[in-house]
Amino acid sequence: MKIKTIMILTFTIFTFCNITVSKAEVIFLENFDKKEDWFPQTEEEGCSDSSCKNKLPAGWDYYRNDELWHPNSDGPKYHPTIQISEENHKGTSGKALTVWNESNNGRSGDGWGADGILAKDLGKDFQELYVFLHIIFQPGFQWNWNTSSGAAVKMVRFYHWDRLGSPFQFFTTGSNAPAYIYDTSYNQYGFRHFHSHRCDPQETNYWCADSYDKSFTFTEKSTFEQKLGDGAWHRMKWYVKMNTSPGAKDGVVKFWVDGTLEYSRNDIQWMGSSSPGNLGWNIVAIGGNAYNLYADPSEMKEQYYAIDNVIISSTDFPDINITPSK
Repeated sequence: MKIKTIMILTFTIFTFCNITVSKAEVIFLENFDKKEDWFPQTEEEGCSDSSCKNKLPAGWDYYRNDELWHPNSDGPKYHPTIQISEENHKGTSGKALTVWNESNNGRSGDGWGADGILAKDLGKDFQELYVFLHIIFQPGFQWNWNTSSGAAVKMVRFYHWDRLGSPFQFFTTGSNAPAYIYDTSYNQYGFRHFHSHRCDPQETNYWCADSYDKSFTFTEKSTFEQKLGDGAWHRMKWYVKMNTSPGAKDGVVKFWVDGTLEYSRNDIQWMGSSSPGNLGWNIVAIGGNAYNLYADPSEMKEQYYAIDNVIISSTDFPDINITPSK
C-alpha cells in the first residue's frame, strides 16, 4: 500500500493511503513530500509574528527553535532540532519532519533539552478537532528514566491562543489556554503516554485548580519497545472537544494508537468557572522539548523521532488501517 499519497479532491473529500474519506471537513493536510528541505538557521531562533512567512515551510505559521549544537556550529556536523528532509520518511520515498533530542540539560540548565516546534494556526476557533499523524522513533531510542521525575518528550499540543503575545508562551503569564499536551514518558513504572490538561483562564486556573480533574493523567504501564520503540511507524489519532460552557464538566479528549483507543475522558473542565467562555481550539503544534538526559552532555549525542502524514479535521474520518511498518 502506498503510504505517501495525499490528494485533495474537493473541500470535503480526499484520498489518503488510497482510501477515500468523505464528508470530512479537513482543515489541514501535510505529508512534507513537496516541501523544500528546511531547518532553522541558528541555534536559538523563533518566529511567531508577521515576519514568519519567509522563514517557514509553506503552509506552516510559526516555529520555535532552541538547541545547544547546530549544523552551522563549528566542529562535527550535528542535526538541527527540527528539520524537513528525506532523512526519515514513511514509505519508499518522500520527506518527513524529524525532531532531534540532544543529550543536554537545555540552555536554562533545568533539564529540558533542545526545543523544536512547528505550529499551524487554524485561522479560527473550533469546538472539536481530530488530529492524525504517523510517528517513528529511532531504533534504540534511549531514556534516562532513573531519576526522581523520570523522563519525558513533548510531542503534540492543541490549544487556544488569545492572539496576544507569543503562541509559544504558556503558564500563567502566557496567552495559551485551554491546552492539551501529549508527551511520551518513562519512569520507574515503565513507559506511559502522558496527557496534560491545562485550563482557562491561565492566569488563575492553568493547573485546573477549580476542577476535580487532575492536570495530567498517565495511561498504561509497559515497556517502550512494546508500544512505540520497535523501530516501526505507528499511527496516532486524537479527538478533543471543548466543554460546553465555563465550569461544565463535559470536555472530551480521546487518543488512539494504531486504531486502539488508549485514553478517553468526557469530564474535563477545559474552560473553568471563571473563564470568559466562547473559546475553541485554534493552534496545533508538533514537536517540543525533552526532559531526557540519556547521555553525558560532553558526548553531544542526538536521537530522533519523525512525524509524517498530518491531518487536522473538524469532523471524524475512518481510522486508516495501516499495519505499522519500517
